[in-house]
Amino acid sequence: MLKEKYKESLKRRHDLAIVLKTKCNKEIARAIMRDLDEQGFDTVLAECSGKQVRLTKETESDTIILEEPSNARVIFVAYDDERAILREAENLRFRKFKRPDDQTAYDKDKREKIDYLDARIIKHEEKDFFKVAEKEKYEGGDFNTILTDGEINLCVYKLVSSLQLTKSTSNSYKALPVNVYPPLPNEALIFYLLKHGYITEMVPLHSRSRSKENYKPLFESVMKQYKAPVEDLRSYYGESVAIYFEWCNFMARWLLVPSIISIILWLGEFFNADARDNTLFNYMFAVGITIWSPMLVRFWRRRCSEIDIEWDNYNLSTSAVSFRQEFKGDIRINPVTDLEEDHYPSSQRLLRYIESFIISTPFMTLAFIVMISSLNMMGYSDKDDLLAWEFFAQMARQGGIFEKGTLMANIPSLFMSITMITIGVFYESAAKYATVRENHKTKEAHINSVNIKKFTFNFLFYFGHLFYVAFQRRDIDGLKKELIVLALVDEARRIFSESALPTFMKYGLHFDKKFGSAIEEELNELTLPEYTYFEDYLELVIQFGYVSMFAVAFPLGAFITYVFLFFERRSDAYKIEKLCRRPLSLNTSDIGIWDEVMKLISFTSVFTNLFLFSFHKTADGVVSQGCESSSYFIGIEHLL
Repeated sequence: MLKEKYKESLKRRHDLAIVLKTKCNKEIARAIMRDLDEQGFDTVLAECSGKQVRLTKETESDTIILEEPSNARVIFVAYDDERAILREAENLRFRKFKRPDDQTAYDKDKREKIDYLDARIIKHEEKDFFKVAEKEKYEGGDFNTILTDGEINLCVYKLVSSLQLTKSTSNSYKALPVNVYPPLPNEALIFYLLKHGYITEMVPLHSRSRSKENYKPLFESVMKQYKAPVEDLRSYYGESVAIYFEWCNFMARWLLVPSIISIILWLGEFFNADARDNTLFNYMFAVGITIWSPMLVRFWRRRCSEIDIEWDNYNLSTSAVSFRQEFKGDIRINPVTDLEEDHYPSSQRLLRYIESFIISTPFMTLAFIVMISSLNMMGYSDKDDLLAWEFFAQMARQGGIFEKGTLMANIPSLFMSITMITIGVFYESAAKYATVRENHKTKEAHINSVNIKKFTFNFLFYFGHLFYVAFQRRDIDGLKKELIVLALVDEARRIFSESALPTFMKYGLHFDKKFGSAIEEELNELTLPEYTYFEDYLELVIQFGYVSMFAVAFPLGAFITYVFLFFERRSDAYKIEKLCRRPLSLNTSDIGIWDEVMKLISFTSVFTNLFLFSFHKTADGVVSQGCESSSYFIGIEHLL
C-alpha cells in the first residue's frame, strides 16, 4: 500500500523537472530538495529502474510501478505560493492593463496628451508595470487572469534558478564538494550543479498547465484557423515561439500575390506548348520578385517594430533570464552609467571570431570538395569547366561506373547527401565549441552566433550544387528540374521526419495512450526532445531563397512555398504541442540573425536573377554571347 503522501504525489502536477546525473548521489539530491522545500517549493525525487520508480519525499520513500520502463533520476518541483510568483512578476516588470474604473485622474490626463499617437502605442501606454500591492486593480484581479500560463512558468523557473549557493543558508553547500569546486560569489545553485556535472538540465513541464480546466490544445486552434493564433501561442509558449508563427503568417500574406501569378504562368506553359519557349513573362515575374524580396524584408522589420510595442518590449532592458551565467568578464566601471559591470574586451572577442573562422574552415573546405567531386560523378561537368575534375567526371561518362541512365547513377547524389550530413554533425559540435569560446554575454547573442555558423554550412549544402548548375554550367533547364525536385521532396521529407515519424516512434499504434499517474506522464514528457528553433527557421529561409534567387528559372516556387507554409504551420504546431518538451517562455520581438540572413538573400537575388536573365534561352536562341549578355546584365543591374 502506498502511503497517503505518495498517493497525493502521484496526482500532483509539477512546474519543473531537474534531471540528475549519476554523479549526483542521493545525499546531494536530498540536500537540493531540502533547500527548495525551505523556500516553499514542493519537491519529490523520482528514481527509475526499469518499470519501478522509487519516490522520495522529505526523508521517506516508497515504490510505484510504471507502464513503461525508464532510467531517469529526476527532482520534480511544484510551487503554489501565488504571492511569491506575483512578486517575481513585479521584478520581471510585466506590464498589465488596469480595470477601467481604477484609472486615475493622472491616467486620464496622460491619455489626453497621447491621443494623437498611433492606437497601438496608446493601448500600450494604458498598461502599467505590475505591482503586487495593487493586484485587485488589474484586469481580472485574480492570479490566473493577471498572469498567463507562460508567465507563471517563467516566474517559477526564475525563482528556482535564482536560489543561491551560500554557506549560511544552503543545505547543498554542506553536501557538495565546495572545497574541490569552490562556488563563485552569489553563484546560483542550479548553475553550479550544471557547471560541475551534477544535473543535466532544468526543464519546464506542460503537465500543470494542461491540467487546468480552461486549457485548450493549441494544435487544434492552429488546425481550425487559416492563420496561426499568435496571441494564444504567446500566452502559453511565450514570444520566442509566437514570433516564429507571426513570421509564418506574414510570409503567407506576402506570398499570396506572387503565388497566384506563378500558378497562372505555370498553367499557361502547361496548356500552351509554345509558351514554354517564350520567357518574357518569366523575366517580368523575376523582376517583380527581385523588387518584392527586399520589400518583404523591409516591411517585416516594420512589423517587428509594431510587435515591439504590442508585446510591451520596446522600453524593457535585457531580461535577467537572458544573461549567460557562463559569461566571464572583468569588473569595470561603465563609462555611461558609472556603475560596475562585467566586461569582455571587443579586441578579445575579435580574436575569438578569427579562431572560430579557423575552426570552421576545414569543415567547409571538406564539404566543398565532397560537393564538387559528387557533381562531377553525377555528370554535371564538361572538360572545359573550371571545376571539372577528370578523375571523377569520367565515372559519369559512357562506360563509367556511374553512367547516366543506370541504377548506379544514383550513388553519387546519395553519397553527397550522407557525407554532407555527417560532416554537418561534426561541424555543429565544432561550431558550438567555438561559440562558447567567443564568450557572449547574452543567450540571444550566443544563439545567433551558433545559428550563423550552422546556416553558412547549410547554405552550401542546399544551394551549392544549384549555384554550380546555374552559374558554372548555365543549364537553366537542369536548374529548373533540380529546384522542382528539391522543393517537393524536401517538403515531404520534412513533414515525414518532423511529425509523422516521431509520432509513430512516440505512440506506436496507441495514439490515445493513457498514463497511470501524473508522475508517469511527466516522466514520459522528459523523454521528448528539446524544441529547437533552428530547423524551422532554416526551412523557411531556404524556401525564401528558392523563390527569390531563382525566380527566372523557377517561377512556380512562389506557389509551392505558399502551399508549403500552409502545411508547415500545422506540422510545426503539432511538433511543438505533441512531440517536444515545453520551451521556456522568453521575451523577444524579432527573429534574430534570420532577419540579416533574409536581407543577404534578397540582396543576392538581384544578381542571381540578372545573371540567369542574361543567359536564359529565348524563342530566338540564347541571348548571350559575350558583350550583349554582359550589357543586359549591367544595364538591368543599374536600373534596379
